[in-house]
Amino acid sequence: MTDTEPKQMQIVDSYLALNALREVGYRNTATAIAELVDNSIEAEADDIFIITQSQMEQGKKNLSYRVKQIAVLDNGDGMAPDDLANCLSLGWGTRLDTRQGLGRFGFGLKGASISQARKIEVYSWQSDKCYRTYLDLDEVRDNKQQLLHPAEVCKTPRLYSEREEFRELINNKSGTLVVWSKLDGIDFTRPNTLLNRMNKELCRLYRHFLDDDDTYGRKRNIVMCDYDLGKSKIKNFTKLAANDPLYLLEPSNAPGTDGKATNVPFEKPYSIDVKYAPGKSSKIEIRLSIAKPGIQALSGNSVLGKHYGQNAGISFVRAGREIDFGPFGFIHPSEPRNRWWGLKSDFLLNSTNYLELRTISNKFVVFGS
Repeated sequence: MTDTEPKQMQIVDSYLALNALREVGYRNTATAIAELVDNSIEAEADDIFIITQSQMEQGKKNLSYRVKQIAVLDNGDGMAPDDLANCLSLGWGTRLDTRQGLGRFGFGLKGASISQARKIEVYSWQSDKCYRTYLDLDEVRDNKQQLLHPAEVCKTPRLYSEREEFRELINNKSGTLVVWSKLDGIDFTRPNTLLNRMNKELCRLYRHFLDDDDTYGRKRNIVMCDYDLGKSKIKNFTKLAANDPLYLLEPSNAPGTDGKATNVPFEKPYSIDVKYAPGKSSKIEIRLSIAKPGIQALSGNSVLGKHYGQNAGISFVRAGREIDFGPFGFIHPSEPRNRWWGLKSDFLLNSTNYLELRTISNKFVVFGS
């Protein structure tokens, strides 16, 4: 190159691009964690553990108990070394050519992880060998990491291999462990608050994988807990139960119901075609329910009535997983009568992508109004 020739520049600065992507698409820590749970479900995991690791830490004024790491551990199919080596590459995925299932764009694991943490480690095993790869944004910033690390043979972290609560999953013939550290994007640093908020949202997102009816999704065991690093003790061990806005699924986490359904179906389900773009339409199945008279008589100020109030909205579901929920300007949650009925819209064809689903959701609300 001569002095007169223009200097060639990178198309993308890795660190600036990753920092920009950190701000994309995740409302909260629960929706980010959900991307990892999606992967576990797609990998046919029966058991999925969401684990915070916490310890006492000196703040500006006093000591406080704070989350230091978050991990998702499953006993799914695991990844071969070549797949593991590529799993942190943006745009890479094993389901890019299919429109079936929960995701297909090769962004979920990476995008969700970097939105919450500056370091992501992924361990995966098949048969008797465990491999590891990682991405550290600080190393990218300092030009210490510009290429993906190859998958290297390793041992699983002692915290998981030595704890009785996790050992069965670690010793399973296959599985995956994703660990987030250098946390700087999580909603709350106190584990109790963070886990409670995640519980509230995840129980609704995955309700069809938590109930006893396998029509929409095979039942999985999803557990959340906190590990006290200072005391080497498991705390707040919680098994997720279905939070169904239609209050038809069993068992559910609705308070004071013994997990029983408290609504009844309102008429029969029906389907409609919603056109969302020229020449494109999607078939949607509509289900409605209404609370039993005895439940409505409890009033909105009862514990169960307040639970109903938090579930006032329209739920859009694809492949058994909720992809959107809210009033959409169609109902008014503050109107007490609106809490006693539920409406769920299931996308029956897996031929649409997420942006198209959002468009269909909006078109459906306009159609319904």
